[in-house]
Amino acid sequence: MASGLVQTALDAEALSCFFTLMSNVYYLDDYRPGAEAPFEPEKNPSSRVETEIRRRKKLKLNRSNRVEEEVKRFAKPERDRLLEIKRAQEEEARATNYLELATPVILYHVYWGRNAWHSTWVARYQRNTLAVSRREAEAFIGERLKQGTAFRLTVMPGWHLKFRDSSFLVAEINTHTPFARLLDPKFARRMTLQKDALELLKPDAKIWDGPVPDHDNVIVQETNRPAEEFEAWSSKTELPQQVRTPGAYRREIDGARWWMEAINGSGPIDYDFSAFERALRQLEA
Repeated sequence: MASGLVQTALDAEALSCFFTLMSNVYYLDDYRPGAEAPFEPEKNPSSRVETEIRRRKKLKLNRSNRVEEEVKRFAKPERDRLLEIKRAQEEEARATNYLELATPVILYHVYWGRNAWHSTWVARYQRNTLAVSRREAEAFIGERLKQGTAFRLTVMPGWHLKFRDSSFLVAEINTHTPFARLLDPKFARRMTLQKDALELLKPDAKIWDGPVPDHDNVIVQETNRPAEEFEAWSSKTELPQQVRTPGAYRREIDGARWWMEAINGSGPIDYDFSAFERALRQLEA
């Protein structure tokens, strides 16, 4: 009977710890059924006191670990219930995280590389390299300059997709004709769910025509920046010397000075964004 009472006390104490989290916990470590001994005067009471002090210090140091063990022991049903609630909330969020606004913007993609054998360009990419402005892109380059590395920049069209609970940037790289394979810009239509939009942006989705490109093409980058911070696509320019002209640029150096110059020099830039504008007309229809 005594054993059952002690176990009940232990269970109650552990449950109390689980619900209060920070409460003090005491453990009956010294209890042994049937271990009651006849009373004898202590030969060295000061030694017993020191031992008890050390034991309590050790208990205090190990209390957090013991609490975790008891929580694990008693909390599984509660933990499973909380996980179910969390999954249901995530599913509800996915079911209601729809597209509120798709804004056509100018994006600045930075990449770098080296010339390999036979003048083959070997490019290197890094996540989160879609910049909000030409100035920001060039600052990114300036912080990473080192000998032997050639930086390049593509000024390109793209979308800022504002969902109810998140935002993404969408662009296409490694092409002179961005979004030429795009049959239907369904991912940028209002009320499209985020999970559906991200599926549609995969390179093998049905909204794309032709075979999947050999190289990376569509970039989907999550962002915390609102669309108002980006330059509107309508503000694009046409001459390579202007900062918002779509096309590919590379870094040129003159002593300590450097700048980004159109790869084709001062002539017309070999960059066709008509497919992107066709997609914008589809969205307006």
